[in-house]
Amino acid sequence: MVNACSSRFVSLRLSGEGSSARVVGRDVGRLPTPVALEEIVLAPGNRMDVLVDLAEGRTELVAVPVDRGQMMGGMMGGAVGPEDSERVLASLDVRGGGGPSVGEAWDGDGGAGAAPGADGLLADLRDAQVDRRRQLAMEMSMGGEMMGGGGRGPGGMMDLTIDGRSFDPDRVDQRVRLGTVEEWTIGNVGPMDHPFHLHVWPMQVLDVDGQAPEEVLWLDVVNVPAGGSVTVRVRFADFGGRTVYHCHILDHEDLGMMGTIVAE
Repeated sequence: MVNACSSRFVSLRLSGEGSSARVVGRDVGRLPTPVALEEIVLAPGNRMDVLVDLAEGRTELVAVPVDRGQMMGGMMGGAVGPEDSERVLASLDVRGGGGPSVGEAWDGDGGAGAAPGADGLLADLRDAQVDRRRQLAMEMSMGGEMMGGGGRGPGGMMDLTIDGRSFDPDRVDQRVRLGTVEEWTIGNVGPMDHPFHLHVWPMQVLDVDGQAPEEVLWLDVVNVPAGGSVTVRVRFADFGGRTVYHCHILDHEDLGMMGTIVAE
């Protein structure tokens, strides 16, 4: 499943009695241990592999509202808009087939993508030598008030920045060395969640607001909660050159919440 929405966060449920779903992979690889579907929220750009066990009868796949904060001063009318009511995405009419359930048949070694391991791209970086640490700040503010900007947002009302600067394709914001491991702490000083996406290199999540994941977690898009922070480690391997990092809410990146990175 891929959240291809421009700004909507997605949380899914199965409504049929006896049906269940487990998430076995997220973004770049399998999870060490499957988790319940209800525990996962997909920010724009997030992906997950789901193992579904359907009971005979009618089952619905439902998207439920997600509180992701609100614009400055409640400009958008609250945390969850009226369009964010519960929605049925798919209805399934399940008939008996005589085969074993996936829970009985799956041996835990299936799923797409690589699994975390001791070596390779998804090697656990928690005990790795860190070559450099950086801090980034994602911010949205009223145009000109907090950062002295020119009001790049709709009607000149909003500034959306990383480290106080709107995107400039001619500027290099971060330079990294290939073959190194870096630790990035991404802060969000605004009232709304921002999903942070780094092109090319996956990120291992160390903590979200000081709380560490129970198991190794690699993501392409990491949600940075309103008023909070996320710490990740990145192995800059294999691919050099110039690319970007940005908020994965389309309007936010288009309005300046993006930076450039060069790996050499």
